[in-house]
Amino acid sequence: MQIASPNFIHFRIRWQILGPDSPGQGLERAMFQRFFDELNSNPEFGEYDDFSYRPDRCQLAKSRGTAQQGGQAFSKVVYSQDALSVVEEFTELSADEFSQKIKVVLSCWFKCFSQTCAIAQTSCLRALVTPVHFQNSRDFLANGVLKIGPALKEKLDDLPHSVGFNFACQRKPGNTPMNLEAKASSWRDGRAVWIEVTGVAPMDQPLNAVKHDQAQVVFGRCKEFLESEVIPLLNVYDREGTD
Repeated sequence: MQIASPNFIHFRIRWQILGPDSPGQGLERAMFQRFFDELNSNPEFGEYDDFSYRPDRCQLAKSRGTAQQGGQAFSKVVYSQDALSVVEEFTELSADEFSQKIKVVLSCWFKCFSQTCAIAQTSCLRALVTPVHFQNSRDFLANGVLKIGPALKEKLDDLPHSVGFNFACQRKPGNTPMNLEAKASSWRDGRAVWIEVTGVAPMDQPLNAVKHDQAQVVFGRCKEFLESEVIPLLNVYDREGTD
């Protein structure tokens, strides 16, 4: 038996945007109000209830109360410092649903800011997975994966509250290299392992009002890396008889 499919708890997309200062685009409140009205009219991904505007930052947010795991659950769409971000914290969406939301957000953005383009994308996914053969994630990471549990206990009198590791690599799907960083650490419930994968990639072609499906492709590659490389790596160390 191996680690089950990940329980995604966080999605974040950030696009570097060029062109909002060009003639006819502007950063006025009315333009962003139109964008957020367009997005909020979507029956599946709308229902934002908080719109805030400053000349250097615009935000549409929706709070969903307190997540069971602890922390605030919310959805946000933010434009700040020439970047458009979409965030789902303690998400209620699946990865496929969030991928569809990416398409909706960009469609609304380019409808209102048609002369802009996105030249780079950062995608971040966080998930929880539970080892099968270890009852404690700190024990799994310290003893099963890193093999440093005894040394930590000797120097610190016990395992620290959080144990983890991170690594970075590059993948070249197609002609576009993607820089990836993966983190794994013990989670507050004591059983689960918290995983984060962040991928940064320039766009093969800038995203614009005509074509922006590539954003879903970049996000999908980060999800694939988490599921096809990071979790299998953990499975190598989650073996019967090692607990």
